[in-house]
Amino acid sequence: MFIRSAQLMDANAIATIHVDSWRSAYEGIIDKDYLQSLSVAAKEQEWRHIVQKDQVTTLVVEDEQQQILGWACFGADREQPQQGELYAIYLSPQHWHQGVGKLLMQSVVQQLMKDFDCFNVWVLSDNHAARQFYQRQGFTHIQHSKYISIGQQSLQECCYRWHA
Repeated sequence: MFIRSAQLMDANAIATIHVDSWRSAYEGIIDKDYLQSLSVAAKEQEWRHIVQKDQVTTLVVEDEQQQILGWACFGADREQPQQGELYAIYLSPQHWHQGVGKLLMQSVVQQLMKDFDCFNVWVLSDNHAARQFYQRQGFTHIQHSKYISIGQQSLQECCYRWHA
């Protein structure tokens, strides 16, 4: 596997993984109609913009055939810019539980630790699989939560922190 910076030409693959992983990971957490309404075309337009931002780093992980298996984006914390933040990390569902996420996370940690002593990630409180993933990667759950709106739902997020 190979990890590299995302490029504009990756926007469709990133968007496809974004939509597919949301539909799988958030089944039973986020409203089914909302998940079905997600559009790869709309996400692709978002990602075309995101990968060109200087203040956001997006990494992709590829297999030997240069197929993108997952991605992560990160930068300065949106609320506390002296800290880092992992904005999102997603893998194609067929590549879950194969060590791909761990490999990608190691690259994220390496990059973020160049500029920050610690970084945060927000995760839906009901997403127990993701919470376990972060704990296995060395993150600590901190007693900080907030509510976000997704579609018509108000969902609680909790914060995990990585320290150097």
